[in-house]
Amino acid sequence: MEFTADDNSIDEGDCTTLRVHIENVQAAYLSGAEYSNSPVAGPRWSGSTCPTSDIVYTLRVVKLDGSTEDRMTKVTVTVSDTKGPDISGLETNEPYLLDDCDCSLCEMEVYAEVTDPSGVAGVKLVYKRPKETTWQSKPMINIGGTSYRTTLNSDTWNWGTLEFYVLAYDNRGNPSESSHLTMDVHACVI
Repeated sequence: MEFTADDNSIDEGDCTTLRVHIENVQAAYLSGAEYSNSPVAGPRWSGSTCPTSDIVYTLRVVKLDGSTEDRMTKVTVTVSDTKGPDISGLETNEPYLLDDCDCSLCEMEVYAEVTDPSGVAGVKLVYKRPKETTWQSKPMINIGGTSYRTTLNSDTWNWGTLEFYVLAYDNRGNPSESSHLTMDVHACVI
């Protein structure tokens, strides 16, 4: 009996082929990822697999005498995560801000949904205040599940356009960046 993978280490999004060589058995069954106790026909069988995370495939062989074969029946495929987290749902709770808190509307909450199969290590809001050239950042806090939030206060900002985006890292250090959004900061006229 032989059970192998053409490539035991693949990049996320790639595939490999599992190969089985069995003879003189009643039946064989493959489990793991898209295979769930799937029958395998001998003497030679092959099947493609495209796992999204590390996976162990198990081949259970029922011998002619009815006993099962447990030796050398597992193949591990390691998936290298090279892609940063998925960021979606970037939005704010205000349509615009004012440059003076006495006129209110000077604070906004920013929300985003962030997911990654390797886990999310960190999320931050990166922003450039109106009429400034330096980017600043502020951590976003997980508020449950895949939801993240932070608050910006525009007190003492210049009026103009605020530009911002979300930067996130997964547990393997892969970064990703959301699209950039803008928001108007209006002058408060009393």
